[in-house]
Amino acid sequence: MLVGRDAHAQIVEELAQLSAAFIARVKTSPTPMVGYVIGCDQLRLRGQARPGDTCDMTVDLMRYRRGMCRSRAVARVGDAPLVHAILTTFVRPAPIART
Repeated sequence: MLVGRDAHAQIVEELAQLSAAFIARVKTSPTPMVGYVIGCDQLRLRGQARPGDTCDMTVDLMRYRRGMCRSRAVARVGDAPLVHAILTTFVRPAPIART
């Protein structure tokens, strides 16, 4: 069980993965896309999640230009915000698997 700042770090990691996956899926392209989170600004850590709490995560696209995305990511337990961050994501075509 993670507590304190370790729990917040885990939530920030999950928000970053959600943001990269969301942006890669939203981008309409004939080739598969991959999102890489390259920045986290205005990070705010509030409150605590307790074991058994359900953490609701949302990612809102703020801006997309030439493969660079800015999104607002928020994690909440009920109505109480736990983590708020502005994430910068870089979207590129997925690497080609070589055999």
